[in-house]
Amino acid sequence: MEELESSLVAVAAGLGVEGARAGSGAGSPGAWVDVPIEVEGAEDPLMDPARKKPLKIGAVGVRVSGGVATHGAALNVSPDLAAFGAIVPCGDEGAAPTSVAFELQRKRKRLRDLAPPHEDVSLDAAKVGLEVVGELARRLGYERTERVGVEELRAELSRLGFL
Repeated sequence: MEELESSLVAVAAGLGVEGARAGSGAGSPGAWVDVPIEVEGAEDPLMDPARKKPLKIGAVGVRVSGGVATHGAALNVSPDLAAFGAIVPCGDEGAAPTSVAFELQRKRKRLRDLAPPHEDVSLDAAKVGLEVVGELARRLGYERTERVGVEELRAELSRLGFL
């Protein structure tokens, strides 16, 4: 879990968004952004200057069933954050979601007079996903990764006696 979280944080940082693991408090899984929000007069709760809780930028999950552990991770690249309105990240009532795109937009607003915007950053979700896979593989000591289709994975799990 820690390596999944750390991989999300590292990829987000590579895209220009600093974050941390378990930013919402002890036991809160995922990747979090804990930055002051400096947008004047905004009505959006994500832009509330009084916000004390960090924003969730990535989620992780692990499931064990039939002796097989599966895991997943998601980095919010550029989703419609309004779609997260009914979700309470990690059960933390004060937390709210954010995304790489939203954080870069916020950063540009704060830094627009100091530096040019990050126009070269690619926010293609599929490419970012491959970056997360590569980062996790590197952290776990794997030299290469291979994309496997769902049917191939089921066949291999069946062959090994897991299904």
